[in-house]
Amino acid sequence: LQKGRQGNHHPKMMEMLSLTEEQKSKMKSVRDEQKKKMEALSQQQTLTLKEFNDKKTAIRKEMMEKRQNILTKEQKDKIASFKAERQKKKEEMHEKKMAKMKEKLNLTDDQLKQMNASREKTRNDVENIKNNPKLNDQEKRTQIKELVKKSRDNRMNILTKEQLIKMAESKPRKN
Repeated sequence: LQKGRQGNHHPKMMEMLSLTEEQKSKMKSVRDEQKKKMEALSQQQTLTLKEFNDKKTAIRKEMMEKRQNILTKEQKDKIASFKAERQKKKEEMHEKKMAKMKEKLNLTDDQLKQMNASREKTRNDVENIKNNPKLNDQEKRTQIKELVKKSRDNRMNILTKEQLIKMAESKPRKN
């Protein structure tokens, strides 16, 4: 289970899982345990940043495993289904965005193909970073952020000067 923007578990997913009162109680205990461990960790003044981030990652992983052990197979299947559906919607939105971009910027089929290939490579590289057990959460975030910036720059190199100007003009201005 992933946390939402306000620090609460994703409300839609929590509702969809239909947790029993016992499961809710266990989830709360795991959350409280994680909070205590994180607070204790933040009190340790002698740790290097890397040691701190490594320990924080280990605590998160341990608590994620505990939460997974509370769920039934059916609930885990529901989560997997929910994630797959969310990914499908994400792909559909991307396809709509690319079709709109192709039309607005008059992209060639080759440019579209290059941009989609770049996106796919970036997605695979991000997955490799996320699944790298040698990296802590902070290192993963930093590497992913750098990768996304590099990928964005690479995709901009696919566009012509005229297309870049047209794209810049079509973006809403921030005041």
